[in-house]
Amino acid sequence: MLGKYSKTIVLFTIMVGIIIIMSIFIPDKFLTVINFQSMASQIPEFGLLALAMMIAMMTGGIDLSVVSITNLTGVIAAVILTKLASPQMGEGLITLIIILAILAAIISSLFCGLLNGVLITYVGVPPILAT
Repeated sequence: MLGKYSKTIVLFTIMVGIIIIMSIFIPDKFLTVINFQSMASQIPEFGLLALAMMIAMMTGGIDLSVVSITNLTGVIAAVILTKLASPQMGEGLITLIIILAILAAIISSLFCGLLNGVLITYVGVPPILAT
């Protein structure tokens, strides 16, 4: 049985091994500033999604819809921004459209979460099927 810290050491060793392998096979693209900037901009989003999944798992459930709902709300916000905003608009109007897109994304994600909750709690659908 692995100890408390030996599991961490194994995972760290695997990570270092993968970094070395990627650096050998893709030397001109992997260890570049652009790649690290790209990873740094994506890691906070993955952290927020992991927190959302963690809450569901701590209560004994599972939520497979976190990423799907995130994608849906991103598309909704993008559609609002592309259809309503244009470069000729004033700064104040564009700010209102951005706020509208953010509110639409939040409301749509709340609705999807509420629908999942109602299906699981009141209808009795298992969480893995509802999400």
